Amino acid sequence: TRSEEVALNTFLVTREEYQTYTKTIPKKRPYYFEPAMQVRAVDAEKNEQDMVTIRIEEVIGNSIRPLLPYVFFEENTDTLPARYNRIASTETSNFTVNNLRKRNTLQIYHHVLNIIGKRLREYPNAVLTLTGCNTDMDAEHGNTQLSKRRAEAVRDYLQQAWQVDAKRLVIKAQNLPRVPSSAKSQDGIDENRRVEIASSVAEVLQNIVLLDTTLRTESVSSLRIYPSVKSSAGIAAWRIRGSVLDTITKSFQSSTDSLPAAIEWNVNEQLAQAIEHPQKIGITMELRDRKDSVSTVTASTPVQLITKRDRERIDNKYVDTYSLILYDFGTYTHTAAHEKMLKYIRVHSTPKSTMIITGHTDRSGSNDYNRMLSTKRAEFTAKALNVPMSNVTGYGEEQELYDNNLPEGRMYNRTVNITVETPVE
Repeated sequence: TRSEEVALNTFLVTREEYQTYTKTIPKKRPYYFEPAMQVRAVDAEKNEQDMVTIRIEEVIGNSIRPLLPYVFFEENTDTLPARYNRIASTETSNFTVNNLRKRNTLQIYHHVLNIIGKRLREYPNAVLTLTGCNTDMDAEHGNTQLSKRRAEAVRDYLQQAWQVDAKRLVIKAQNLPRVPSSAKSQDGIDENRRVEIASSVAEVLQNIVLLDTTLRTESVSSLRIYPSVKSSAGIAAWRIRGSVLDTITKSFQSSTDSLPAAIEWNVNEQLAQAIEHPQKIGITMELRDRKDSVSTVTASTPVQLITKRDRERIDNKYVDTYSLILYDFGTYTHTAAHEKMLKYIRVHSTPKSTMIITGHTDRSGSNDYNRMLSTKRAEFTAKALNVPMSNVTGYGEEQELYDNNLPEGRMYNRTVNITVETPVE
């Protein structure tokens, strides 16, 4: 048929073509993770030098630290936080404030109720006023009953542990503290949850005076650490830790993906806690990259202890340290408590004394503002003590002295530190 003819005359032609070409596949990017660390010694004039043997001397002196008359509480609770040290009534007779001399300022502050309890025994006519406060926000808004229970928690400890007569412990309650911290930040809100302590006898809340022989570097004021890394994967986290003894360390760390250009470590803060002299000062840097690989770099320098006989040949001197705290927000002028401390410093120093003054702030505010404010506080103090400006530094929040995550840490960070070196006549 016709359709069959069409079908028979239909051809299916298939053509296959083959092409040859060359494709260059890029080489796999090499993996590398190469951390490095350089450490330089910095003297009092801020000059850098190579890390060499660090000479450490023993110095005799007083460390005078303000006693923060506040006890802080967690949100919407009246339970005394666990960080406040408590002792049994059977142990109070053995409690001595000077035994705290090797502890840092916050560790000493956390014994605030024991220090006050001890002093209440020494001044039996003293009466304490315990004023409970709250944030006056959210669940704590207008809750003066919560404020009262907070004050009662402080009272109960002083009664039970230190056997203080209830008649000597006056309870008051209010919403915000008399001078509240700013409620514009969470830090400020946290600081307003507190019990304020006042005494009819000033000596109960006076500064803490600790007599000690401490270790300190002779010519090195700090160590400057320069961390660096070459990493194909990028950095996930880092930590740098300095140690003078296994149990005495200073840690700098962050979860950010970049290393700081430099870190300043004031070694004397850790040396002051040492009961025995260290054989070396060590620094360890730990890095973790985004592939979860971990790398560690270490550096150390030997230590030479200058003995008492050596000191007699060099410069025998007393070294006293003082702190001014509780500045009003954003101010650099002195309070009555500051003036009292400055008067004490003038009386206990001589024309031959050398004073070093440093200003610090907490983490509130910008870096530039904090550095400016801390510098003003240090300079204002220097003028009051007739100290040359070459001996003055404002660090702002660069050197975190105490834990900024704690309200008491932030308050102690708002400080001017004064070191007085007096030759022994």
